[in-house]
Amino acid sequence: LAEGRGRLAVWDVREARVKQELIDSGEKIRQILHHERCLCLVFEGRRPGLVTLGGFSEFVSLGAHRRAVTSGALTPGGEEFWSASEDGVIKRFQLPGGELLGKIETPGEITDHIAFWDQGRSFALRLRKGGVITGSRESGGTPR
Repeated sequence: LAEGRGRLAVWDVREARVKQELIDSGEKIRQILHHERCLCLVFEGRRPGLVTLGGFSEFVSLGAHRRAVTSGALTPGGEEFWSASEDGVIKRFQLPGGELLGKIETPGEITDHIAFWDQGRSFALRLRKGGVITGSRESGGTPR
């Protein structure tokens, strides 16, 4: 359960009580993405986060952006989590560990949505100003 003030907790629904509190950051959670191995969180602030599903015991703050995070996306197979920011950078993180795989820079452009197709081999970045950038994960995320 994610609450508006940045709290994420596992609840026992039958007993109506918190079983385990995962995060109480005080930052508003903008987006929750999930895969069978993890939850990826996008906060309104500058840092994306990762909750590893192995008993919900670990929260990992992933590398912060210089400006606010605008969007997050998981590859279809759940191998990577991508976060986009107002700083014009998309960061690629390996899952489930959260290691930084690389960055895609879109100077002067802000990405507000990330989509994957072709079984996750290709991606599209929707830009706030109305354009679209496409690319291939196999080329290291280089836009074309």
